[in-house]
Amino acid sequence: ALFGPLGEFDPYLLEWHRRSKRDRPSGTAIDLATRIIAGHPRLGDGHDLEVASLRAGASPGMHLVGFDAPGETIELRLTARDRSAYATGILAASGWLTRASREPGIHAFDPIVDELIARHPIAA
Repeated sequence: ALFGPLGEFDPYLLEWHRRSKRDRPSGTAIDLATRIIAGHPRLGDGHDLEVASLRAGASPGMHLVGFDAPGETIELRLTARDRSAYATGILAASGWLTRASREPGIHAFDPIVDELIARHPIAA
């Protein structure tokens, strides 16, 4: 939403996963793309968003979201070095599920992150 209204920033998404990962793009990349498209006025049907998927080597995962303009490029990158980092998310999700009564089924991760941020504010 921050870069969409400015009009001059072109968003893009790059993901890199291990050679044996079959889905392309990954579920995480699809979710990121959906969010970028929703916040950018020039990306009506999503075909204007450049999404690149690379499958090589043994890396568990890397996602890079970028916004390019004539005078600058802004990038946010997350690289998983091994799968142990995912355990923290699993523990956070299981804690969230047990702290209150929840309907059976699949739940979005956003409420879990919101709760974590509310409990542990990020210092600016």
